[in-house]
Amino acid sequence: MMRDLLKSVESLLAEKRALADKEQQLIEHLNRVLPSMGYQVVPRSAAAARTSRRANSRGSAKGQAKPSSGAPKRLVCQQCGRRFAHPLHLGRHMSATHGRKKAA
Repeated sequence: MMRDLLKSVESLLAEKRALADKEQQLIEHLNRVLPSMGYQVVPRSAAAARTSRRANSRGSAKGQAKPSSGAPKRLVCQQCGRRFAHPLHLGRHMSATHGRKKAA
């Protein structure tokens, strides 16, 4: 029984690695095509790792943050501190605002 469980876990890990490789290939392909349209795909793991060292300073006149209106904006632009809910939006912002082809 333990051997079967070990085989199942090893099989799942192999599938996970294969999916990660396919995801990376897809992202590379999209990033060859999308920049000409003003977009860039930033992998979620890479984008999530970019937590802001600077807080987003946008708020109301009283210094209070605006209420959230949708998905949590966890992805942060390292250049200006602007926050995004989706990696594609961050990539588009980086390309359009900061003139970068690839995220650092």
